[in-house]
Amino acid sequence: MRTWFPLLAVAAAFVALCLAFAEATPYRKPGVLLNQRDANRQPIAVPDVGAPDERQHANYVATLLRGEGFPVLKPGDPNLYETYQAHQPPLYYIVAAGWCRALGLDPTLPADGVRLRWLNTLIGFATLAALFCGGLWATGRPEVGAAAAAFGLMPMSIALNSAVSNDPLLFALMTWVAALTLKGVQQGWTTALGLGVGVLTGLALVTKTTALALLPLVVVAVVLRPAKGKRLDVRGMAAALALPLLIAAPWWWRNVGLYGDPFALKAFNAAFVGSPQASTFIDGLGANVYWGNMVAWWTGRSLVGVFGYMDVFLFDSLRRDQAAALYSALLVVLGALAVVGLVNWCLPGDARGEAKGEPAWRPALLSAVLLGVVLLLFVRFNAQYFQGQARYLYPAVGPMAWLVGAGACRAAGRAREWAWLGLGAGLALLSWYALGVVQAGFAARTGP
Repeated sequence: MRTWFPLLAVAAAFVALCLAFAEATPYRKPGVLLNQRDANRQPIAVPDVGAPDERQHANYVATLLRGEGFPVLKPGDPNLYETYQAHQPPLYYIVAAGWCRALGLDPTLPADGVRLRWLNTLIGFATLAALFCGGLWATGRPEVGAAAAAFGLMPMSIALNSAVSNDPLLFALMTWVAALTLKGVQQGWTTALGLGVGVLTGLALVTKTTALALLPLVVVAVVLRPAKGKRLDVRGMAAALALPLLIAAPWWWRNVGLYGDPFALKAFNAAFVGSPQASTFIDGLGANVYWGNMVAWWTGRSLVGVFGYMDVFLFDSLRRDQAAALYSALLVVLGALAVVGLVNWCLPGDARGEAKGEPAWRPALLSAVLLGVVLLLFVRFNAQYFQGQARYLYPAVGPMAWLVGAGACRAAGRAREWAWLGLGAGLALLSWYALGVVQAGFAARTGP
């Protein structure tokens, strides 16, 4: 198997699916939410029925294009619906404004908005490359990297990378940082590697505040000694720790002056007092129902695929029990592969059915750190607001993909070099099916 061929094959399917999703998802178009009802049990009318928060992200880009500088979040602003993403760090919006300037796009126009979406598809390819390299560096086996890249063909991954948002850039940067730390603990630290980790972590911090999850990962990766006999470069490790703070400091300092804290949390909480509060659901339904039947179940389904404002479900055309069974089966399969992958990483080489070698417990530990911190942030967020959406977990797509990829290779046995093809083909077909669901779902929500 040629090392890079699987990545290119997965990337071709990824780009094709993303472009199709970009065309199928409405852009700045009003509609109704059919699976969410108001007090009179009527569908809820919304000004923009397409990808979540896309309109507001596009408005941020339009503000920069008009030369008005970075927007400011103002709680209580009567125009808050159009500006509630104004507190976000600026990197994605600067890149998107440059993309629009180069192509002559107006992000407020539906015809131009679809081409703005293409930017995130290109960024998504960078995430696929990071998934491949991380799997390769963690295990020394290209087939694991190829299977990890195939994880990027999940329907939800396709939907996220075909919409205007700062999320795909965050996913790409965080996955590359995680992949490079795996390389550091497996192959040794160099000055160039440390600089790369430091710069990319800093860029992630000025993309979205969720990137704070990278700081514990980098600290653990630096403290954790590389495999025996591997290089230990102090300057590179110091750069990995110091550069993120130096890069993010100017933006944080600006926020302190504007909002009173570096992450604009006070302004965010003040602006979203009307959002669904976790306490309301817990008081009405009980903690077990809220965390189990709401947060966990909604999040699990959206890890596979729930589109628009959590309203277009992948198996919408089936009975509720049938849809639940299919979602559950997919989650069980993915979870089982991840567990097999984790066990496989932690066993000696000969026990994995491979050549003798040191267990890949260092990559497993780093993956657990990033996944654990992202999960804790998610739980903390849902303890305040109900946001059972897996897009808040996709910043840890690297660990998820590497574990599932390793598990798929182990399950494939002697055919492990082709595990990527089985996993990728299955997920690509599922995403192709999801495309039809999205087309029909949004047609029903925007029609007469």
